[in-house]
Amino acid sequence: MTKAAALAGALLLSLATGAGAENVAPALTVAQARASLAGEWNAQLQYRDYQSGEWQGIPFKTTITMVSDGVTQIRTSAYDDGPKAGTVWITSVSLLARDGTTEYSGTYRAGRPAEHEAAKLRLEAGTDAAHWVLVSETQGRDDDRPARIREVTTREGDRVTTEKQVDFTDDAKDEWLVRNRTVLVRVVG
Repeated sequence: MTKAAALAGALLLSLATGAGAENVAPALTVAQARASLAGEWNAQLQYRDYQSGEWQGIPFKTTITMVSDGVTQIRTSAYDDGPKAGTVWITSVSLLARDGTTEYSGTYRAGRPAEHEAAKLRLEAGTDAAHWVLVSETQGRDDDRPARIREVTTREGDRVTTEKQVDFTDDAKDEWLVRNRTVLVRVVG
């Protein structure tokens, strides 16, 4: 047997038996990506100024808590809406279903009807709990029109950006439009 044949045989045997598998990181799951958001965040809801093309932001604070069941997430956000309205609180409760890809959510804000939705989640990229891309898609309404709604959340360490995109379903176009984005920066210390 030649050296090359022996080497090829050893390589095939090691692949078949899983040798070296301990060096391969396990795949990140949707549940792990969601759980990695737990903590305190300084944030901005940003909209593009159509004249300048620059992103303009409304600052707010967010706290994300994972309940000990590992699938329920509670998000509370507060922003200053000026001297008349004062601080506005928005609370969302989300539950990851048993399939690990469906998320049921309810959002609550004083003076407004509750919002409920079910979204399909998929992890498009992820090297670890601090570096990933998670996509959420649902049917809903935007600008009082029926739409497919997609949120692309990118985590890069202590910074998380969620871009909201919509494709209106009451027209013939198959076109995703960027509506806004939310930027979270982890509060450290």
